[in-house]
Amino acid sequence: MNKPIKILILSLCLLIFISLNPLNAATLKANIEAQNKVQNKAIKSQQKINMLSEQSTDMLHEYQQVSEQLNTLTIYNQQLSKLVQSQNDLVITRTQQLNSIEQTEQAIVPLMLQMINTLEQFIQLDMPFLVQERSENVRELKQLMDQSDVSSAEKYRQIMETFLQEMEYGHTIETWQGSHPEKYNAVVNYFRMGRVVLVYQSLDKKNSFYWSKDKAQYVPLSSQYYASLEHGLRMARKQLAPEFITLPVSIPRRVEEEK
Repeated sequence: MNKPIKILILSLCLLIFISLNPLNAATLKANIEAQNKVQNKAIKSQQKINMLSEQSTDMLHEYQQVSEQLNTLTIYNQQLSKLVQSQNDLVITRTQQLNSIEQTEQAIVPLMLQMINTLEQFIQLDMPFLVQERSENVRELKQLMDQSDVSSAEKYRQIMETFLQEMEYGHTIETWQGSHPEKYNAVVNYFRMGRVVLVYQSLDKKNSFYWSKDKAQYVPLSSQYYASLEHGLRMARKQLAPEFITLPVSIPRRVEEEK
């Protein structure tokens, strides 16, 4: 027999021997089971590793989200701190302004009272036109100063409004019917031009008087001025275009002497 055939026969015999040997078969089976256990443990270990990896990934994402929220809250708190500081500064400013307003009000109230007194004296010394109406305005201003529910700004506004009205009298002309300055229940026509001419005329136009500041009373108006007075009355009623008229001007003697 040649050598290859001998080796093949020897190998077959060896295999038959191993397979027929119970001890060797048991050992082989044990090895296979051990290998399977190792593989199962490896699979479980890999599964555990995969699970831990997923948990780690989730924890990383959660950490990133929390970190972003923390950063956002930090920025918000910084901005909120600036707003709080700004509001605190505003409160301090408003407090200072209120204190200033209180101080200003303490100074302006006496000034407003003085203005009302000056206005009252001025009306008393002025030509006696619309005396009742103008005096009533002063009386209302005095009552206004005692009202706690009216602001100082509103009080000052009404006082200035009355002053402006008095100033308006200085460059306007008007006519109206009113009570006779001396006779009770008698009605006359009044004519005023600024603060330099004040005349009243009976309704029948037969008697006219003008106010003399020098004498502080009404004195008879010369008939030579009747035509000019009629023109003035028509101008005041918007019945005639403005034109020059000649009437006695009420100027105190001391003013004439200074000139």
